[in-house]
Amino acid sequence: MALVVAVVLVRMPFGVSYALVRAVHGRWCVGEVGAGTARRMVMAVSVAARWWPGRAACLEESLAVVLLAAALRRRLTWVLGARTDPYRFHAWVETGDQAVLLTRTTADGQEFQRILSV
Repeated sequence: MALVVAVVLVRMPFGVSYALVRAVHGRWCVGEVGAGTARRMVMAVSVAARWWPGRAACLEESLAVVLLAAALRRRLTWVLGARTDPYRFHAWVETGDQAVLLTRTTADGQEFQRILSV
């Protein structure tokens, strides 16, 4: 269900997703997700994304993981990053400033620069 909500939110203006994640973190979530639980959440969303008939890439998956954690009243940091040469964009989740499975490093070893974290 979190993936469906994330896919819908990604189709809306970005401010809607941003405001929702900030509001949920500030009012609803009571603690951070542990690393092991966060990894299991990422893997569960990745499996669901394989069955999704449309696009479910890093942005949709990372947002879905954040929403899944929020449904359990826990917080994960949603991070959006970019790099140049060539221009690329990426989204991932972090717990305790550590990327969880959706790494911030590309296949060629270059890191994405953090642009926004919520």
